[in-house]
Amino acid sequence: MSNQKRFIKLATLSLAMLAGSAFATNVLTYKSPYCGCCKDWVTHMEDAGFTVTVEDHKNMNPIKQKLGIKPELASCHTAVIGDYVFEGIFPLTISRRF
Repeated sequence: MSNQKRFIKLATLSLAMLAGSAFATNVLTYKSPYCGCCKDWVTHMEDAGFTVTVEDHKNMNPIKQKLGIKPELASCHTAVIGDYVFEGIFPLTISRRF
């Protein structure tokens, strides 16, 4: 099994566990309309039970600046869950610590 398939299975399990818990399940996602991985990530989140609101932005720099993301840490999409900002693809088991 490839590392990517292992990651997807692990991430799906992590998402399902988090979505079924008392944690927030509403996600606001800022993304580029041109990025395929962003679309896949949103679908992945929705499949795990999250309610995802998507805002497409051709220029993500103002969003990153507004949310305090340093350029060297920027990715193609940014998610806001509750009071927390997550950058790029992330394992949600880590977000449980917040």
